[in-house]
Amino acid sequence: PPTRPGPRRERDAHGHAVPSCRYMGGREFELLTQGTQPPEELEIEGALSDVLTRDIMRLPSVVEGSGPFPNHRGRWTNEPQSAAQTHAAASLYAAMMTACSLALVGADGPILVEGPFARNKLYLSALANCAGRDVHIAEGGTPTGTAERAAVLTDMSLPNVERTKF
Repeated sequence: PPTRPGPRRERDAHGHAVPSCRYMGGREFELLTQGTQPPEELEIEGALSDVLTRDIMRLPSVVEGSGPFPNHRGRWTNEPQSAAQTHAAASLYAAMMTACSLALVGADGPILVEGPFARNKLYLSALANCAGRDVHIAEGGTPTGTAERAAVLTDMSLPNVERTKF
């Protein structure tokens, strides 16, 4: 049977080993939804029951050679029939892959989401359920929040973190 790779050991600014799993969820989501117009949130919510009922699911990996399943070639169990189904299934896929990546590196505590995924309510809810942890979003969900949120690594307080749980 295929084996899961262990977490990578990258180094922090002080040279200490830190676990890392290179999963580019935003890039995979972009590839999965490429060529579709972003549906309204209500359309995605409405498509969710179809996705679950019809077993529309993406199996890893979209980008081979990365993420928690680098040696797996991804595929759809059933093809989505609409943009809303595609976005719903891609959101669930990204949430499960994120939760798996966090589990592989032994992450714990609340999860802070910034960037475009901070505006994806289905992703946030699914991530909270898959990871079994609180999920918080960076205020505004700005796509440029990565550098701002790096302050978290230095234990700096972030007064602009929205404490919304999903």
